[in-house]
Amino acid sequence: MREGGNVIVPYVGEGKSHSKATDWAGCSLSGSRLSPTFNLRVEYREDRFDPTAFLLIILACVDRKGTYHHVGVSTINLFYSSESKNRFETPPDPNIGEYCLNEGAFQLPIRYAWPEEDEKFVIEAYEKLERIPCATVLMRIEKAKKSLTGYGLASVFSSRLRPSQKDALITPAPNYGSKTYDSTRCKPDKNEQLCYGNIPKKLSKTKIRDTARALSRFYKFEDEMGDDDEKDNGSKKNERYFQKFVKKSLVKESGRLHSDFPMINPYRMRRFIAEVGFSVSIDGLENLNIRNSELAIVIYSLSPPSPFYNEDPTLRIAEDVEFTTKWDMSSVTNKPRFETGWFRFKEVEHSNELLLVIDVRALDTRKSNSLDGASADEETCEACLRPLGWGVLPIFDR
Repeated sequence: MREGGNVIVPYVGEGKSHSKATDWAGCSLSGSRLSPTFNLRVEYREDRFDPTAFLLIILACVDRKGTYHHVGVSTINLFYSSESKNRFETPPDPNIGEYCLNEGAFQLPIRYAWPEEDEKFVIEAYEKLERIPCATVLMRIEKAKKSLTGYGLASVFSSRLRPSQKDALITPAPNYGSKTYDSTRCKPDKNEQLCYGNIPKKLSKTKIRDTARALSRFYKFEDEMGDDDEKDNGSKKNERYFQKFVKKSLVKESGRLHSDFPMINPYRMRRFIAEVGFSVSIDGLENLNIRNSELAIVIYSLSPPSPFYNEDPTLRIAEDVEFTTKWDMSSVTNKPRFETGWFRFKEVEHSNELLLVIDVRALDTRKSNSLDGASADEETCEACLRPLGWGVLPIFDR
C-alpha cells in the first residue's frame, strides 16, 4: 500500500525496545473455537496524536497442520471531531485543532482480504472490503489512567508499580450479554440472521485447548502440555506453553511478526444454507465472434433440472431461467459488459452435481425490431437468437 497514514508505535515501558512485536496475542486456551478470547491490551503514548490515525486489527489462524492463514481485518478510527458526521468518521484534516478520543466498547465487523497495493494507507481503503458474515471483533478504547502521584500517566509496564497496582489499571472485559458493546456497525441483515441460526452448536462447545493438543502432537511438544488440573496449576502451565509455541512460530528473530500468510479459503468459512442460497452476476464477455447488427446476451440457469433445454418444445419452461438485461453502452460490441447485477438463487439444496449453465447468444436486432409481439411464435423468436457458445460452472466445491 502507498503512504497516506501514520503508524502509532505501542508503548512498551521505560528503556524497552519498540522494535519487538508487543501488539499481538494468541487466543486463550479457555475460550471456544467459535468465540475465542485474546485479552490483548496495548498502550499508546504520544505528545500529540494524528487525528486521522486508526487502529488496524489483523486476524490470523493456525490449522491443525501448523499452517497459518490470514483471516481478515477490522478497523476503527481512534478519534473524531465536531466536523465528523458520527463517532465512526475520521476527522477530515490531520491538522485539525480539536478532536476527541473515540472512547468506548465496540463490536466491529471483520473484512476479508487486503486493499489493492496502489491504495493509500487510510481507513477508507479497508472499509471498502467485503464483510465476513457473522464474524466480529470485540474491543475497547479508553483513556490512559493517571499515576498514583497524580502526575503523568500510569502504565502496566512501570517497574515502580506492585503487581496489585498494575492489576488495578486493567479494566475487566464486560460480559457480552450486558450489551455494553456498541454493535451499530455490524447489525446483521436477514441473511446473517439465517446464518446465525444455522451455526453448529458443537463449535461453541469445542474448546481451544482441544485444538491446541492436536497442534502439540503435530509439533511434538505434547509432553509439555499436561492435564488441566487446577490443583497442579496445570491450566496456567499449559497456557504458558501454548503462548510460547505461538510466539515461536509467529514471531521472526527480529521480533517482528510474519505477515506473508496465505488467505484463508472464504468458501469454507460457513456451511451452505439453502434458505440463504447464493448469488450469481454475469459481468461481461470477451472476444466474441459477433456481427455489427447483433447484441450479445447471456441466458443462465441451474442444472439439473434445466427444463429450458428440453428437446420437446412443448415442455420447455423458462420460469427458472435468468437473462442479462442491462448493458454498459460504452463497452465494445465483441467485449460487452453487463450491468444487470446479482441474482440470487434461493431454496437450492446442496448437490455435488449442481451446475450453472451459461448460454451465450447473439440477438439480431434487425430481426427482433421487425417482430410483431402479438403474432411472433417461439420458433420466430428463437431465430433471432444465434448460439455463440456455452459453459458450465460447478456450484459446490467437492
